[in-house]
Amino acid sequence: MENSGQMNLTFDFGDGRQADIEFAGTDRLWVASGSGFSVTDVWIKDSGQLIDLRVRVVRTPTGVEIAVDRGDGEKHWWPNQSAPRLKIAVDVSAGLAGAAASIGVGDNFQEVLFGQTAI
Repeated sequence: MENSGQMNLTFDFGDGRQADIEFAGTDRLWVASGSGFSVTDVWIKDSGQLIDLRVRVVRTPTGVEIAVDRGDGEKHWWPNQSAPRLKIAVDVSAGLAGAAASIGVGDNFQEVLFGQTAI
């Protein structure tokens, strides 16, 4: 299939809230949200082959947290607040970034620390 070109859309909501969407070719989508947003959802809808999938990126005081679950209209895979998560923390003053993955809540909580790296 031929490349159908590229389209860029920028939305300025004021007060530092800006979102950019870029369509690069026939099958690529780029979503960027400015500092005025604390939560960004990317919802990959069912294409007839897979189920709906939502990737939620939440800004935290030290970095970001990425959670994966099904879309709002779908039955969630995990009980409330227990979806798989990737947490990335950045300590600029120490020059370090760390990552951890977790799933579950309460007695069923599991977390794996991936470690830290210099930035």
